Amino acid sequence: LFPEAALQEVEWPPKEAGAALFDYIDHPLRALSLVGSGLQRAQSPDEQAIWSAVYDHLRLSEYAEALKRSLNSAFYDRQPPALPPELTAKLYPAAFRLSVSSIEKYRQCPYAHFLTYGLRLKERLTYELESFDIGQFYHKAMELLNHYLQEQQLQLADLTEDKVQIVVSQIVEQLAPTLQNEILLSSSRYQYIKRKLGLTLEQSVKLMALHGQRGVFQALGVEVAFGANAKVPGLKLQLDENRSVELIGRIDRVEQALTEAECYLRIIDFKTGSKGLTLSEIFYGLKIQLLVYMDIIMFYCQKLEEKRIIRPAGVFYYFFKNPIIKSDKPLSLEVIQQEIMAEMVPQGLVLADLQGLLLADRQLGIGKSTLLPLSLKKNAA
Repeated sequence: LFPEAALQEVEWPPKEAGAALFDYIDHPLRALSLVGSGLQRAQSPDEQAIWSAVYDHLRLSEYAEALKRSLNSAFYDRQPPALPPELTAKLYPAAFRLSVSSIEKYRQCPYAHFLTYGLRLKERLTYELESFDIGQFYHKAMELLNHYLQEQQLQLADLTEDKVQIVVSQIVEQLAPTLQNEILLSSSRYQYIKRKLGLTLEQSVKLMALHGQRGVFQALGVEVAFGANAKVPGLKLQLDENRSVELIGRIDRVEQALTEAECYLRIIDFKTGSKGLTLSEIFYGLKIQLLVYMDIIMFYCQKLEEKRIIRPAGVFYYFFKNPIIKSDKPLSLEVIQQEIMAEMVPQGLVLADLQGLLLADRQLGIGKSTLLPLSLKKNAA
């Protein structure tokens, strides 16, 4: 229709103030999409006056509601700008070390990750027993238990119920004064909590001893550190010429079971909660800790085991708990103990390998396992 018309290219943002801006606001819908950016980026008085006039016109027109949505999108829903390189260098060093839990935190909420690992904010300490303190108590207890087993040249499977009770009692008495400035000794209420912690620890150690007695897995390492010049190397990624990231951490317990041709590995992480592990959480990066640990240990063991094939037998959360069994009729002690063990079955993932499963539980039969989070079908063999 207009063969002589010249093509005019309009770039954003405008390079000149004044009349040039009218190329961007020749129609209400185009002006709607730009008014928020224009108000933010206006530098000269002329630009500010033009965009203010556009805003006033749209506010009083039939596009008032659309204007609100446009401004909300411009001012509130936009992605924040990246941090300047010089500020990033101050917050995060060039050779940055991070844990798997920090990666999970970022996947859950990048802002929470920034507050925790960028600004390094911490809650004010208070004189009360928190869940974090209880978790530290149990982890330290397991560390002391491992030292005892090493000194006595024993395995968990060698512990009888009476021996578990004696050893756990000694560990609790040793740890109680070290927790939160002797808070467990400060009142009758905390003395009661101390007793409950001891009973829970005792029940949990009995379960681990049962795993050792019914399977052939033994501890390969406890509190295994990796990365940061540890014996087990961490995962190191080079971001560019000047920046790198190294994955560091500590694995609560690594177990192995050996056959002539294979070396089966298990990763165990001790927890005080009750939330298990699902494939969807792994897929979305919300719970990758156990699988990353397994990958690192498998890579390390593959260098040590030249003859055997390294296989991942399973990854588990072991929960510290002493469940209360509810029933509408009297139960025998044997049934009660079975119900307790059913409540304490570790949560996690296992390899669909019958040989590896039988190494974990030699009494494994058809149906639901009493030790592992699985059910065996008739055609499993």
